[in-house]
Amino acid sequence: MIKQEFGVKFEKEVFVISSFFTIYILYWFFSKNDFALYDYSKLYISQATLDGVDVSARIKTLYTGLVSAFILFPSFYFLFTKLATYFEIEKKYLQVPSVIGISGVFLILSDIIGVYNGTVIKLILILLIISLISIAFKEGRWRLLAEPSFIGNVMVFSLIVLALVLFLFNSTPSVTENSVWLFMPILLATSLMLLYAKKLTGLFLRRLFSFLLPMALVPLFIFFSIELLFFVESKNGIFIPYKWVFISLGFLALLILSVIIYLKPIKLSSEKLFLRFYAPSALLSFLLLTIYIPVPELSHELFELANPAIPQMRLFAFNEIPMVDFMSSHMFAEQFYGFIHNLLFGYNGDLSFQRYIFLLEMLFFMVAYFFMLKIFKNHAISLLFLLIFPFLYFLFPVHLFFGILAFFAVCKIMAIQSVKNYSLLILLIISLCMWQLDTGASTIFATAFFLPLSFYTERQKVNFSSLFKTIGLFLIFATVIILLLLTIRQPQYLIDNFMSAIHYASANQAHGYSIIAFELNHHFFLHHVILPGIAVLFILYIIYILRNKLYSISKTSRFTLSASLFLYLFYIGNLQRGIVRHGFLEYLDSFLSSTFYLATVLFAISFIKTENPFRRYIVFFSFSFLLIITIKYFPIGQGNSRIENFLSQSTIKNLDYYFIKESFEEKILGNNEFAKQNYDEIKLFLDKHISADQTFLDFSNTPMLYYYCQRKVPSYFCQTLQNTVDDYLQLQHLKRITPKTVPVVIYSNYPVSGFDQTDGVPNSMRQYLIAEYIYKNYKPFGIINKHSVWVSKNKDILTDDKPEADTVAVLPQVHHYKNAASIINKHFLRQQDKVLKFVGEEKPLPNQPEGFSLFEIKAEISELNGVFLNIFMDNPTNNEEFTVELLSENGQIAKLLFNPSENEKEYMLRISNHYLWHIDPPKYAKIYDQGDSRINKIEFYKDLRK
Repeated sequence: MIKQEFGVKFEKEVFVISSFFTIYILYWFFSKNDFALYDYSKLYISQATLDGVDVSARIKTLYTGLVSAFILFPSFYFLFTKLATYFEIEKKYLQVPSVIGISGVFLILSDIIGVYNGTVIKLILILLIISLISIAFKEGRWRLLAEPSFIGNVMVFSLIVLALVLFLFNSTPSVTENSVWLFMPILLATSLMLLYAKKLTGLFLRRLFSFLLPMALVPLFIFFSIELLFFVESKNGIFIPYKWVFISLGFLALLILSVIIYLKPIKLSSEKLFLRFYAPSALLSFLLLTIYIPVPELSHELFELANPAIPQMRLFAFNEIPMVDFMSSHMFAEQFYGFIHNLLFGYNGDLSFQRYIFLLEMLFFMVAYFFMLKIFKNHAISLLFLLIFPFLYFLFPVHLFFGILAFFAVCKIMAIQSVKNYSLLILLIISLCMWQLDTGASTIFATAFFLPLSFYTERQKVNFSSLFKTIGLFLIFATVIILLLLTIRQPQYLIDNFMSAIHYASANQAHGYSIIAFELNHHFFLHHVILPGIAVLFILYIIYILRNKLYSISKTSRFTLSASLFLYLFYIGNLQRGIVRHGFLEYLDSFLSSTFYLATVLFAISFIKTENPFRRYIVFFSFSFLLIITIKYFPIGQGNSRIENFLSQSTIKNLDYYFIKESFEEKILGNNEFAKQNYDEIKLFLDKHISADQTFLDFSNTPMLYYYCQRKVPSYFCQTLQNTVDDYLQLQHLKRITPKTVPVVIYSNYPVSGFDQTDGVPNSMRQYLIAEYIYKNYKPFGIINKHSVWVSKNKDILTDDKPEADTVAVLPQVHHYKNAASIINKHFLRQQDKVLKFVGEEKPLPNQPEGFSLFEIKAEISELNGVFLNIFMDNPTNNEEFTVELLSENGQIAKLLFNPSENEKEYMLRISNHYLWHIDPPKYAKIYDQGDSRINKIEFYKDLRK
């Protein structure tokens, strides 16, 4: 019977296994190929000869590989076919080898691409051979060795054991450098010991695994024992024997479990034990040894680190409430792990909280694991995919994937329309908005369409009673929260901060680039036109399928189609992120693709009729890999895969050597050289010359100075200047500042850097209201730690060591408004009576040389703050550039440029946001002529905003 059905039954499995052995041999043979020129029989003076490269060798390698593949693959296929037929092997016994084989095929391909998996590929080869050999035990007392479920469970359990061994012997080279060879005896020993114990005791495997449940606590005990060492060291300055703590916890867990089993035996099946305990434990063990870095090299920079660091200071040092008193760009996603760390260890103003950054990825992996369980319905397969898929973060975007929680909430509503389930959805959406703004916005967009579409496709009616009760409860809850906040904060303060958050979140114009790609090639149109078009078509098709085939498709296919629909909607909602900023111009396409890959893979597997998890894994893995490398445009970063690091360079490797007093302090407390170069002197200056309740204003776009100096941030935002994106936010910022409470300004970097002109726009031009406030109330003091420091005009600083003078601040500033001059004019003309006051008009002075027009600036105007210059032009044309020079008795104090547009006759420029305006008032405005265009008059307006 097997022989007759073999061609149908085993073709795919044998194809995969044969493919792996073929590709592995080619990979092994050609990986060390040398294209150096060794043939001296002929001489060609060419570029290749000069570089010593044999072009013929490349050609030979190509065709040798192709011919070898044509020979090897049929040979392997014929061999395995004959063996399978001869030994009458059933299909299920080839499932594990085929899964291992397909994994190996794509790990080899990813290794060639640059995601290195050398150690993993060796392990895959050994596992494949062992799994094929184990089929020989398919009959008799050792038949469990050939059972796919047993093999999967043993591999999961062995992974936990391997993590345990790597932890206990983390500084033993013979262990840490031979993890692959260590895993194999662990795997074999575990298998044999389980079979022997089963035979000896007569217990079922589920009973044996119940007794071994303390092993599921291995990752938690590893983490706890290391963290306890840190805790005791931080409090008492001593290092406890953390391994003995681990062992003690293990014995304690074993004792407690024994009592539990004695009082109430555990009656879970092996499948449920692994699903709920062992597989999550194996995943946590893997993550602990790959993303948890107990003694990290701490990040040292002055901008991005402000997002996670400053919230720690504002909460723990200044008792400010997140979202109420402050906001950071990436919200709780970059704050929560620091809050947890500082709650446990106490806040001391250092960067040790970064050790807990791994919690973000750990949460992501757990969500991804339970999602994959829905797809494969097999814990081992789900775990395997997450551990070895080389492009996991392209398939599952870390921050965005948390939006899938809203999908599950909608699924619960479709099952039961209760107040509880509606409340869960609303709570999740609010939480995701606070988690990360981009994730929340895309989730709102996707849910707003997915929820009504789900009612439509499922042919259900809305339970308005439950819905309105939920809305009512939410409104009551929101009212209570607001009333509570009003007891601790002033109403206007809360309104101002809320409006600040709205202004920042809606400021795409402030964040976006003027172009989104250097080249509009076919890849640009693929990501910006074709893929969104495909998503829309697939959305419509999924709606049609779900609506019209309510009972004719399987429950699994219905789930994957629904998930695909949600993720396509999520992708469209998030598409704007790559169009605003993080796209082709930054050599990124991941913000554009976001959840498109996963949505498309789910759409494809929805039409696979088989429920077999092994076959679904093969299709899912293959299609995901091929889809990503086919569509992705920008190169995939090179380096070790995560599973490669687990096997060859775990994060706890040589951990014993770090727990020495000298090296421990150097790693945890930071880099003294970085502090010396970037902030030590600034901190000393502030501590010496201003009081503890005073602070400084950062105008240099280096907000981490607040954290390093432990000074209060006089803004709602943590990245103060970068997030102050419009006039309203500048005015709100200025409300919090007085020269008395903020007597110092960190004005700029010295020399000037990109932080002083984000996207090429000078800070004094972008944040012109703040700049003028500085010029009016502060004066340059000197250069400290590569920053220009200014002090209040009312404050005299007495110091023996006079710092280097700022020679840049006293130079004329150049502001190029390009096309914005016309836009500024139109913006303010709409609200001229409310914002601007007309203060003067001038005609060109007569008897001036040709080539420019000269206008007088009267003293009563040059003495003002907040002055706009409105220019009236005759015959404006495109492709011109006008130059305006502000001249004092001592020469040029400012230079402004702008580009006129045809048929636009009025242009407005801010002219008082130049430092020299305030110390050397201008007498004249000199505007150079261009072509036939002429300036017929200028007007001056006073900005009334305060």
